[in-house]
Amino acid sequence: MAAIWKRGSAIRLATVLPLACCLVSCVSDRESYVKADQKQEQTAGGVGIVLWTVPSPARVGENIVFVELAAGSEKVLSEFHVLLTYKEPSVSPMTTPLRNTDIGIFSSKLYLSKAGEWSLMVTVQSPSRAPIRATFPVIVSDGPQE
Repeated sequence: MAAIWKRGSAIRLATVLPLACCLVSCVSDRESYVKADQKQEQTAGGVGIVLWTVPSPARVGENIVFVELAAGSEKVLSEFHVLLTYKEPSVSPMTTPLRNTDIGIFSSKLYLSKAGEWSLMVTVQSPSRAPIRATFPVIVSDGPQE
């Protein structure tokens, strides 16, 4: 069996390859949501708020909504609590918390039941400032998810 040498100790190749594959897989997953086709951006209360969905554009069924927060050139830290209120014209609004998935990036799975225009309102809460809100229109298509 081939061995990789590091500082005088042998590491079996069978141990290294699965770890390398896992790392490549994690990077690929992260890139898939960072390179989403459609991102919407607004600034509210001095905070940049970027919203996108995967798949993009959003489709009827399960979607993942991502929100990225940034203040100036620095990412906003994870101390913020982010809520998403979503509404389709003939349906009562629903609110869900977004979980922190990376520094300044929050996400949640979202089930969108109908095609058409939905209103997604992001609320950013912080102990040190008043809540910040930004509303984004999202067009949901009725095509199949990929």
